[in-house]
Amino acid sequence: MQIPLKLFNRLEDLVPADWREPAQNRALFISAYEFQGIPSAEFLEYVACDLKDVRVLFWKGELSHREEVRVTTFWIDADGLLNVADPNPTRVVKTPESLYTIFLSPFTSTEGTNAGELKAEERIEVARALLGAFQGRNIAYVKVFENTYSFEKGDLTSWSQPIPLPISFPRPVIGNEGLTPTLEAERGKWSLPAGERNRVELSLRWFGQAMYSYGVDAFLKYWFAIETLGMQGSSNIRPLNEILAAVYQLDSTTAAKERFHTGLLSSLRSKIVHNGQLPAIDGRLLRFCEYLYHDVLRHKLGLHAERRLERLLNDASFDHSAYLRTLLSVG
Repeated sequence: MQIPLKLFNRLEDLVPADWREPAQNRALFISAYEFQGIPSAEFLEYVACDLKDVRVLFWKGELSHREEVRVTTFWIDADGLLNVADPNPTRVVKTPESLYTIFLSPFTSTEGTNAGELKAEERIEVARALLGAFQGRNIAYVKVFENTYSFEKGDLTSWSQPIPLPISFPRPVIGNEGLTPTLEAERGKWSLPAGERNRVELSLRWFGQAMYSYGVDAFLKYWFAIETLGMQGSSNIRPLNEILAAVYQLDSTTAAKERFHTGLLSSLRSKIVHNGQLPAIDGRLLRFCEYLYHDVLRHKLGLHAERRLERLLNDASFDHSAYLRTLLSVG
């Protein structure tokens, strides 16, 4: 669908009426990307492409947006509490004149939850991937900004990147005690045959991506790392259970499967990948996957068993098995 240039005055003019009326609690998620691959002179018309609950605009010119909130200072105090310095106020600024792809999706703003906003963002991610699958990356080359717009208040909102709580991660040790295991791991990695070493390095790349991801994305990346490292490139969890049985000196792979919930983890992976389920993932389950990977990695590289995962299992405040069973029972 083509949108006449004369209507490019307000965001309200760029969306269907039922997205913005009635205006109370109605809002718009906006995600803008650079459009690359063609000369600007070849861009002759402003075009809109409508998917379900997502409108994609192909734009030439400037874009007004509220700049990202920047939290530059945060620290953990002596009581273990996270302190965040007040960020600088944000301004509405303009992008350089260029070609852009803009994704718009409506949501209902509800006090106390951002579920509607997250759903709109998810719809845009799917739409962007669909366009990319057919057109390639140039159609949404690199993200420029994300904002939300309130039809009720007529204002733009931005936010900072997520700030994971440092207190929820292990305390770093940068002396010999902390760095020696890493150096031993590096030597162990280079002592492996090339194929095994490549598998370890690929698993580390998945693990590294998982550390900076959230929710389902993080879970899948942790599992891909574990699968690459400990399951011999297949979906059979028996090799993984054999490693855990050796690390924890258990009598059988069945005992390892029951103690470390590997069958439940594998089932959750299958439910997400094969059934299309998108459950909310508790951060404590992600930490479980992180420590599981660490135990398997040490074993693969010939290091002594630290048994890091055991620390989580001894914490009675969170029942990993019950939590996984609950996730698997939904849907």
